[in-house]
Amino acid sequence: MTFDNVEVHCQSKDTDLGVHVLNSRNIHYGWSFCENIMTSTLYFCHFNRQMVERTFDVFNITMASACDHGFSDTNTCNWAVKQDGFYFFDHRRSTWLKQYDWNQK
Repeated sequence: MTFDNVEVHCQSKDTDLGVHVLNSRNIHYGWSFCENIMTSTLYFCHFNRQMVERTFDVFNITMASACDHGFSDTNTCNWAVKQDGFYFFDHRRSTWLKQYDWNQK
């Protein structure tokens, strides 16, 4: 399934990752980071396409436990952007769970 371009702007308190565009030619976007010692690391993203948008946390301490914990103290948090909303991959359950719908502008 293809859909129009989705602009993604992600950031934390200290790091602005800029705007990236997802589409049928560019379907993946990701970055890596180290959690702070206080385990209060938070990243959020604004997703924007034509007549809909949504902003939400893509990483915080609550969802860290559902992310895949690798051998080198890394978490892999996977999100899928679909026509009907946003899905988070829960590594503990090995399943995609719908978390959010798009909001009308």
